[in-house]
Formats: sequence, C-alpha cells, structure tokens
Amino acid sequence: MRRVFNHSSISDSVNAKITAANRVIRGWCQHYQATSNPSATFDKVRPEVFWGMADWLGRKYEAKQSAIMERFRQGDTLGTSTEKLIMPSISMFKAKRHQVKIRHNPYTGSEQITRELLFSWDGLWDGTETRQGWRDLREEIMALKGTICAIQGPDCISRGKPLHPSEVEIDHIIPRSRFRDPRAADLPNNQQVVCTPCHRAKTKTDSKVLSRMQR
Repeated sequence: MRRVFNHSSISDSVNAKITAANRVIRGWCQHYQATSNPSATFDKVRPEVFWGMADWLGRKYEAKQSAIMERFRQGDTLGTSTEKLIMPSISMFKAKRHQVKIRHNPYTGSEQITRELLFSWDGLWDGTETRQGWRDLREEIMALKGTICAIQGPDCISRGKPLHPSEVEIDHIIPRSRFRDPRAADLPNNQQVVCTPCHRAKTKTDSKVLSRMQR
C-alpha cells in the first residue's frame, strides 16, 4: 500500500488511485480470509490503508487532514462520488473454513504437481494514467454539466434523462488533434457529457473531417 500511495504519484487522479488500491486490497483480503484469524490481520492493516490514502490526498491538494476528511470521508472509509476505498474488514471478507485437500503422492500418483506462480510487484498498476488527471477531470465535468447526453443523436441512450456515472463518456467538442497545446483541449469549456453511441458517432464524423483536412 505504501508503494501505491507513494508521494511522487500525486499527479494521478483520485479515482485512478482508489481503483489501483482496491485491486491490491481485494486480492490481499481474499488471500487472508482463508487464514485462522483474518480479523486480527485486517485490524492491523486497516489504519495503514485509511491514513495512507488520507496522507496522499493531503499532499495532492496541499490541504490539512480536517479539510480532507470533510471532503472525502464516507463513514469509515474515503472516496468520491463514483469510487470508494475498500476497507479490510471481516464484514466484507468473511472468514473461510479450511478444507482438507488430498496431497499429491509422487510414488503413487501419475499427475504432475501444479505449483503456484510467484507473485511479482513489477506488474502492479499503481494508478498512473496515460493522461494524468483525466479521471479527476471526468468527475469535474459531470459535477459541472450533469450526466445528460449533450448530443442526443438518433441512437442516444439518454433521451434527455440522466445517465448513470458508469455510462458517461467525456467528449472533446473540438478534437484534441486540432489543438497545438493539448492542455487547451482539456479545458472544461471544450468538454461535454455524452453516451457511448453518440460518442462513437461523433468520433467517426470527426475522423472523416480530419482526413479531408489533411488531403
């Protein structure tokens, strides 16, 4: 968890960081829920997870912990409107009883022993994005402009009704390829909320226009 909440990664989006942390927490808890006393282990790690995230948020926004708690605290955890940090607890990851397994006997058995692959941290995603801060920008656009599709084309799934946050896609009104400075393309006034079918249709149209311009 200390690797995920490294202070050098404060440019990453909050939602991306929570998603990366939850992947580690979920896998780790599912492993330890098969031990004899998982609650004791969860109790030790829970403060590390909570305050690790809180400290990372404090450094990202250069804010005191009181301000971070007021903005991100949700009961016994931290989160945003779309993502919530998983807390290691016995209520979420109930203990599993041990099941007796038949051991392989190399003298009587003919099948090969299947060994568990060693886990490597090298492939761990720590929340770093290809376009840093994009998921935070997505959250900002939804809060600013709502979740109703701005295009509402013939195949629109919104039809004037709010979309679920998971269905929302953020579209560049003027394509990024037409900007010399990508940062100008990502300003809120060049963003709009769209559904998936409308986004695909507009992207297809934008690509045709761009190909004509290049000719």
